Amino acid sequence: MSASQLHLKWNRKGAAMDYSHAANVVDRYKDYGGLAISAMRRLNKIAAMLPTTGNLLEIGALDGATVKYYKRKFNGKTFGVDISMEVLKDAATIIDEVKTCDLNVDTLPWDDDFFDVIICSEIIEHIFDTDRLLEQIKRVLKPSGTLIISTPNLASFFNRLFILFGYQPVGTEVSCVNTRYGNRFRKALRPAGHIRNFTYAAFVDIIKAHGFKIEKISFNPMSESGIAAVIESVTGTIRASLGSVIIVKCMKGVPS
Repeated sequence: MSASQLHLKWNRKGAAMDYSHAANVVDRYKDYGGLAISAMRRLNKIAAMLPTTGNLLEIGALDGATVKYYKRKFNGKTFGVDISMEVLKDAATIIDEVKTCDLNVDTLPWDDDFFDVIICSEIIEHIFDTDRLLEQIKRVLKPSGTLIISTPNLASFFNRLFILFGYQPVGTEVSCVNTRYGNRFRKALRPAGHIRNFTYAAFVDIIKAHGFKIEKISFNPMSESGIAAVIESVTGTIRASLGSVIIVKCMKGVPS
Protein backbone atom coordinates (compact mmCIF):
# COMPACT_ATOMS: atom_id res chain seq x y z
CA MET A 1 0.00 0.00 0.00
CA SER A 2 1.38 3.44 -0.97
CA ALA A 3 1.76 6.31 1.52
CA SER A 4 -1.08 8.11 -0.27
CA GLN A 5 -3.43 5.13 0.01
CA LEU A 6 -2.50 4.70 3.67
CA HIS A 7 -3.38 8.32 4.40
CA LEU A 8 -6.69 8.02 2.57
CA LYS A 9 -7.61 4.83 4.42
CA TRP A 10 -6.71 6.36 7.79
CA ASN A 11 -8.60 9.58 7.00
CA ARG A 12 -11.78 7.65 6.17
CA LYS A 13 -11.50 5.91 9.52
CA GLY A 14 -10.93 9.25 11.22
CA ALA A 15 -13.93 10.76 9.45
CA ALA A 16 -16.15 7.91 10.58
CA MET A 17 -15.04 8.48 14.17
CA ASP A 18 -15.78 12.18 13.81
CA TYR A 19 -19.34 11.49 12.67
CA SER A 20 -19.94 9.17 15.62
CA HIS A 21 -18.68 11.83 18.03
CA ALA A 22 -20.87 14.48 16.35
CA ALA A 23 -23.91 12.29 16.88
CA ASN A 24 -23.18 12.35 20.61
CA VAL A 25 -22.86 16.12 20.52
CA VAL A 26 -26.22 16.37 18.75
CA ASP A 27 -27.91 14.42 21.55
CA ARG A 28 -26.24 16.49 24.25
CA TYR A 29 -26.93 19.95 22.79
CA LYS A 30 -30.44 19.65 21.36
CA ASP A 31 -31.29 23.19 22.45
CA TYR A 32 -28.37 24.46 20.38
CA GLY A 33 -29.35 22.63 17.22
CA GLY A 34 -27.02 19.74 18.06
CA LEU A 35 -23.90 21.86 18.56
CA ALA A 36 -21.49 22.48 21.43
CA ILE A 37 -20.99 25.96 22.88
CA SER A 38 -17.64 26.56 21.17
CA ALA A 39 -19.11 25.40 17.87
CA MET A 40 -22.02 27.78 18.34
CA ARG A 41 -19.60 30.69 18.63
CA ARG A 42 -17.98 29.62 15.37
CA LEU A 43 -21.33 29.24 13.63
CA ASN A 44 -22.42 32.69 14.73
CA LYS A 45 -19.29 34.18 13.18
CA ILE A 46 -19.81 32.23 9.96
CA ALA A 47 -23.49 33.20 9.80
CA ALA A 48 -22.52 36.87 10.07
CA MET A 49 -20.40 36.46 6.91
CA LEU A 50 -23.22 34.91 4.82
CA PRO A 51 -25.29 36.63 2.15
CA THR A 52 -29.06 36.34 2.49
CA THR A 53 -29.79 34.52 -0.76
CA GLY A 54 -28.28 32.51 -3.64
CA ASN A 55 -26.97 28.93 -3.79
CA LEU A 56 -25.17 27.79 -0.62
CA LEU A 57 -23.07 24.62 -0.34
CA GLU A 58 -21.84 23.20 2.94
CA ILE A 59 -18.95 20.79 2.55
CA GLY A 60 -19.18 18.20 5.32
CA ALA A 61 -22.92 18.71 5.85
CA LEU A 62 -23.24 15.73 8.21
CA ASP A 63 -26.77 15.73 9.75
CA GLY A 64 -27.72 19.17 8.42
CA ALA A 65 -27.79 20.85 11.85
CA THR A 66 -25.41 23.61 10.80
CA VAL A 67 -27.30 24.41 7.60
CA LYS A 68 -30.51 24.52 9.63
CA TYR A 69 -28.86 27.13 11.83
CA TYR A 70 -27.61 29.16 8.85
CA LYS A 71 -31.13 29.18 7.40
CA ARG A 72 -32.13 31.56 10.20
CA LYS A 73 -30.36 34.18 8.08
CA PHE A 74 -29.91 32.59 4.66
CA ASN A 75 -33.05 32.39 2.50
CA GLY A 76 -31.64 30.89 -0.69
CA LYS A 77 -31.28 27.30 -1.90
CA THR A 78 -29.13 24.98 0.22
CA PHE A 79 -26.88 22.13 -0.85
CA GLY A 80 -24.81 19.68 1.16
CA VAL A 81 -22.12 17.11 0.48
CA ASP A 82 -20.55 14.41 2.63
CA ILE A 83 -18.91 11.01 2.29
CA SER A 84 -22.05 8.81 2.30
CA MET A 85 -25.84 8.91 2.25
CA GLU A 86 -25.84 7.17 5.62
CA VAL A 87 -24.14 10.24 7.04
CA LEU A 88 -26.55 12.53 5.16
CA LYS A 89 -29.82 10.75 5.93
CA ASP A 90 -30.97 13.39 8.44
CA ALA A 91 -29.58 16.25 6.36
CA ALA A 92 -31.82 15.22 3.46
CA THR A 93 -34.85 16.43 5.44
CA ILE A 94 -33.27 19.86 6.02
CA ILE A 95 -31.13 20.65 2.98
CA ASP A 96 -32.66 21.15 -0.47
CA GLU A 97 -30.16 18.87 -2.22
CA VAL A 98 -27.55 16.50 -0.81
CA LYS A 99 -24.94 14.48 -2.67
CA THR A 100 -22.07 12.17 -1.77
CA CYS A 101 -18.41 12.72 -2.53
CA ASP A 102 -15.05 11.48 -1.26
CA LEU A 103 -13.19 14.78 -1.25
CA ASN A 104 -9.83 13.03 -1.48
CA VAL A 105 -10.50 11.40 -4.86
CA ASP A 106 -13.80 12.66 -6.34
CA THR A 107 -14.77 15.91 -8.02
CA LEU A 108 -17.54 17.92 -6.41
CA PRO A 109 -20.74 16.75 -8.18
CA TRP A 110 -21.91 20.15 -9.46
CA ASP A 111 -21.27 22.26 -12.56
CA ASP A 112 -18.69 25.02 -12.78
CA ASP A 113 -19.61 28.46 -11.38
CA PHE A 114 -22.72 27.15 -9.59
CA PHE A 115 -22.54 28.40 -5.99
CA ASP A 116 -22.74 31.90 -4.56
CA VAL A 117 -21.27 30.82 -1.23
CA ILE A 118 -19.46 27.71 0.01
CA ILE A 119 -18.84 26.85 3.66
CA CYS A 120 -15.94 24.51 4.44
CA SER A 121 -15.65 24.59 8.21
CA GLU A 122 -13.31 22.22 10.06
CA ILE A 123 -12.92 20.01 6.96
CA ILE A 124 -9.64 20.84 5.24
CA GLU A 125 -7.55 19.41 8.10
CA HIS A 126 -9.10 15.98 7.37
CA ILE A 127 -8.15 16.05 3.68
CA PHE A 128 -4.99 14.50 2.24
CA ASP A 129 -4.92 16.54 -0.99
CA THR A 130 -5.79 20.03 0.26
CA ASP A 131 -4.81 21.69 -3.03
CA ARG A 132 -7.28 19.54 -4.93
CA LEU A 133 -10.04 20.44 -2.48
CA LEU A 134 -9.44 24.17 -2.95
CA GLU A 135 -9.31 23.77 -6.74
CA GLN A 136 -12.66 21.96 -6.68
CA ILE A 137 -14.16 24.66 -4.48
CA LYS A 138 -12.88 27.32 -6.85
CA ARG A 139 -14.31 25.46 -9.85
CA VAL A 140 -17.90 25.25 -8.55
CA LEU A 141 -17.89 28.74 -6.99
CA LYS A 142 -19.29 31.57 -9.11
CA PRO A 143 -16.99 34.43 -10.14
CA SER A 144 -16.84 36.77 -7.15
CA GLY A 145 -18.52 34.04 -5.06
CA THR A 146 -17.70 33.70 -1.36
CA LEU A 147 -15.79 30.93 0.41
CA ILE A 148 -15.92 30.73 4.21
CA ILE A 149 -13.33 28.27 5.45
CA SER A 150 -12.02 27.46 8.92
CA THR A 151 -9.48 25.18 10.57
CA PRO A 152 -7.75 24.72 13.96
CA ASN A 153 -4.57 26.77 14.37
CA LEU A 154 -1.43 24.75 15.02
CA ALA A 155 0.30 27.90 16.34
CA SER A 156 -2.48 29.09 18.65
CA PHE A 157 -1.52 30.73 21.96
CA PHE A 158 -2.06 27.57 24.00
CA ASN A 159 -0.33 25.37 21.43
CA ARG A 160 2.74 27.60 21.58
CA LEU A 161 2.84 27.10 25.33
CA PHE A 162 2.32 23.35 24.99
CA ILE A 163 5.19 23.01 22.50
CA LEU A 164 7.44 25.26 24.61
CA PHE A 165 7.07 22.85 27.53
CA GLY A 166 7.27 19.72 25.41
CA TYR A 167 3.57 18.77 25.19
CA GLN A 168 1.71 17.53 22.11
CA PRO A 169 -0.23 20.48 20.61
CA VAL A 170 -4.04 20.42 20.46
CA GLY A 171 -5.44 19.35 17.09
CA THR A 172 -2.60 16.93 16.40
CA GLU A 173 -2.89 13.27 17.31
CA VAL A 174 -0.51 10.33 17.30
CA SER A 175 -3.18 7.69 17.96
CA CYS A 176 -6.56 6.61 16.60
CA VAL A 177 -7.58 5.64 20.15
CA ASN A 178 -6.32 8.22 22.66
CA THR A 179 -6.06 12.02 22.24
CA ARG A 180 -4.06 12.52 25.44
CA TYR A 181 -0.79 10.88 24.45
CA GLY A 182 1.89 13.52 25.02
CA ASN A 183 -0.48 16.00 26.66
CA ARG A 184 -2.35 15.08 29.85
CA PHE A 185 -3.91 18.55 29.95
CA ARG A 186 -6.16 17.64 27.04
CA LYS A 187 -9.64 16.20 27.43
CA ALA A 188 -10.05 12.50 26.70
CA LEU A 189 -12.01 12.91 23.46
CA ARG A 190 -12.52 10.65 20.48
CA PRO A 191 -9.68 11.36 18.00
CA ALA A 192 -10.75 13.77 15.27
CA GLY A 193 -8.57 12.34 12.51
CA HIS A 194 -6.69 15.50 11.52
CA ILE A 195 -4.00 14.75 8.94
CA ARG A 196 -3.13 18.34 7.95
CA ASN A 197 -2.19 21.02 10.47
CA PHE A 198 -2.16 24.71 9.59
CA THR A 199 -0.55 27.72 11.19
CA TYR A 200 -2.18 31.08 10.51
CA ALA A 201 0.52 31.89 7.92
CA ALA A 202 0.23 28.53 6.12
CA PHE A 203 -3.57 28.78 5.97
CA VAL A 204 -3.43 32.27 4.47
CA ASP A 205 -0.71 31.22 2.01
CA ILE A 206 -2.56 28.19 0.60
CA ILE A 207 -5.82 30.14 0.24
CA LYS A 208 -4.09 32.95 -1.66
CA ALA A 209 -2.10 30.47 -3.77
CA HIS A 210 -5.35 29.14 -5.21
CA GLY A 211 -6.52 32.54 -6.37
CA PHE A 212 -8.81 33.56 -3.53
CA LYS A 213 -8.88 37.14 -2.30
CA ILE A 214 -9.14 37.32 1.49
CA GLU A 215 -11.76 39.76 2.75
CA LYS A 216 -11.89 39.01 6.48
CA ILE A 217 -10.08 36.84 9.03
CA SER A 218 -11.58 35.98 12.39
CA PHE A 219 -10.87 33.48 15.15
CA ASN A 220 -12.78 31.28 17.57
CA PRO A 221 -11.87 29.81 20.99
CA MET A 222 -11.94 26.04 21.39
CA SER A 223 -12.64 26.09 25.12
CA GLU A 224 -16.29 25.88 26.16
CA SER A 225 -16.03 28.33 29.05
CA GLY A 226 -13.92 29.39 32.03
CA ILE A 227 -10.53 31.06 32.21
CA ALA A 228 -9.19 29.14 29.20
CA ALA A 229 -11.93 30.56 26.95
CA VAL A 230 -11.23 34.07 28.29
CA ILE A 231 -7.50 33.73 27.59
CA GLU A 232 -8.22 32.43 24.08
CA SER A 233 -10.57 35.35 23.39
CA VAL A 234 -8.10 37.97 24.65
CA THR A 235 -5.06 36.58 22.82
CA GLY A 236 -7.03 36.06 19.60
CA THR A 237 -8.34 39.62 19.76
CA ILE A 238 -4.83 40.98 20.26
CA ARG A 239 -3.52 38.95 17.35
CA ALA A 240 -5.64 36.72 15.10
CA SER A 241 -2.65 34.44 14.47
CA LEU A 242 -2.89 33.37 18.13
CA GLY A 243 -6.54 32.28 17.83
CA SER A 244 -7.39 28.62 18.36
CA VAL A 245 -9.55 28.34 15.24
CA ILE A 246 -8.97 30.49 12.15
CA ILE A 247 -12.04 31.58 10.14
CA VAL A 248 -11.43 33.13 6.72
CA LYS A 249 -13.93 34.80 4.41
CA CYS A 250 -12.57 35.09 0.89
CA MET A 251 -13.74 35.77 -2.65
CA LYS A 252 -13.03 33.83 -5.80
CA GLY A 253 -10.75 36.00 -7.90
CA VAL A 254 -12.05 37.14 -11.26
CA PRO A 255 -9.54 36.37 -14.08
CA SER A 256 -8.20 39.53 -15.71
